[in-house]
Amino acid sequence: MTLIMSYQKQSNLVMLGDLLVSNTDYPQKTPLSVPARFDDRFPVSNLDLSRLEQKIVILNDHLAAAWAGKFIIARSILNELQNKLIEPYSGEKILSIIDEMGLLDDEKKSVSFIFYAMKINENGLPNQVIVQDYLAGETIFDASDHKVKYAGSGTFHFFETISFDIKGETGSMNEFERCVATFLSRSALAFFNEVVSDDAHNFNYGGGFELLAPNPIEQRFEKLPFASAFWQVDGKDGLKLIGPILTNQYTENKELIISRIHYKKNEPILTRFVVPHMFGVADNDLRMPTPDFDPFWVIHYILGEEKDNIRLILKKGKEKNICFSMDENGMFSVKHTGEFVAEALDW
Repeated sequence: MTLIMSYQKQSNLVMLGDLLVSNTDYPQKTPLSVPARFDDRFPVSNLDLSRLEQKIVILNDHLAAAWAGKFIIARSILNELQNKLIEPYSGEKILSIIDEMGLLDDEKKSVSFIFYAMKINENGLPNQVIVQDYLAGETIFDASDHKVKYAGSGTFHFFETISFDIKGETGSMNEFERCVATFLSRSALAFFNEVVSDDAHNFNYGGGFELLAPNPIEQRFEKLPFASAFWQVDGKDGLKLIGPILTNQYTENKELIISRIHYKKNEPILTRFVVPHMFGVADNDLRMPTPDFDPFWVIHYILGEEKDNIRLILKKGKEKNICFSMDENGMFSVKHTGEFVAEALDW
């Protein structure tokens, strides 16, 4: 399963990519361990799933791409663009370099891309982000108010079964934050289906997702760290953390580190997953960052007492009213305010 998407609302942009890679030529001999399968009883039994891989690649500060399809062909094309594409960028230049690579027709058809390219004006400031796709679909909503580009085998499920809207929000959000929240909400519901079910899936989001957006202040593209936490209503006025808790972090070498906490016999267990950068060099001495379970964006899943309904809460910045922490001995704790509990219980 692969899903890459670009969501554009007016001038606000955010890119999404999943993390699972399949290989039908060389299937796995054993089930793949992925973050969503937080319980050993529920491995991903699809043996075509071969590994985790970043589908969003930052080629440089001003150029990023999401890829779907054959990994080797995608890497060859992105490597060529990284070496030959010269600023100022344009969609025509990107497509021209791909066309001049001498790829066979079957090779060209085996991949899809969504490119973000930042244009810098004469004052050295970004004034435009070019969005260029390659063999990707596009849907325009609300008389061009917002636009989605997409590719990959997971597209149908993502569009047809998950509402493309924020069902509710608290606190203040600017237009960019609302754009990010829309994508986070949508991906969170897809991810939830993987976490809570031990049924066979035709669509696998169990590796999770990544998000990328332009940072106009730093004049570069950046991936957005975020975390997920699973709660259950405990009586009329309480919540209990049922796990797992997952968080996305990035190293200086652009490796994605997914940290996962789940409970066994009421004891927190920390597991780390390293997802390499497409052009990264294997780091045998990789120093894992301290798990940060309190990033700017946190998705809280609130399950009812009977687990027959769910509420989704997105918190950002100081509006989260909740704090996760882990001490040097690996002991995990969570603190939250009455405001958070009251909001979570307000069904």
